[in-house]
Amino acid sequence: MLNDIASVHGNADALGRAPPATDILNLRFRPVNVTFFGPDQFARPDDRLTDLKRYMLHYLEGGAPKSSPAPPGRHRGSETPPAGRTVFRPPVAAVQYTPEHARIQRKLFTELASEFPAARIVCEQDFVDIGVHTDTDLVLFEIKSDLDPRAVIRQALGQLLEYAFHPRHQHKVPVRLLVIVGRSQLTAADQDYLKRLQTKFSLPLEYRVVSSYAAISG
Repeated sequence: MLNDIASVHGNADALGRAPPATDILNLRFRPVNVTFFGPDQFARPDDRLTDLKRYMLHYLEGGAPKSSPAPPGRHRGSETPPAGRTVFRPPVAAVQYTPEHARIQRKLFTELASEFPAARIVCEQDFVDIGVHTDTDLVLFEIKSDLDPRAVIRQALGQLLEYAFHPRHQHKVPVRLLVIVGRSQLTAADQDYLKRLQTKFSLPLEYRVVSSYAAISG
């Protein structure tokens, strides 16, 4: 920590003095990863930086402006996939976050853009992982990063049914297909289970495998 203080031209000798300093920050990142701005350089009123409440690393994409708020109870969504980088969450209970979900989402987005070149593909609109919108129908994709396909089906199915059929989610066109997305192939038992869901309950349901380990540019 003394070396870190010295690398940003701080007074390392002040650490541990009595009485202790009143303003000490324990930085959990390397100084080389920090961009320093001039003393007279301030964030714009519409900069997303003004909404951040904690002292932690944030990737701002060049100071992205705030977006206009979505209607109450709605989530606007984005027509670009997530970056897939590792992020820091606010300090609560100790939890490890890996960007597997975002990597899968980004790879799936690329695949769908190739498969449906004329469709509008949206991430996280009303919290749906990916929606493929055409003039006549809608396909919803829910991603789960669990390696057990049975767990993936269990975790994703309820969300897809809600996104497709709950009155809170109004769609301009019919939902044609619900796609559960996982990282592992279905076992024979999982395939039988999925077929039973399709036939017994007439659910427009499919399972798709997308690996998060394939190389992704950008």
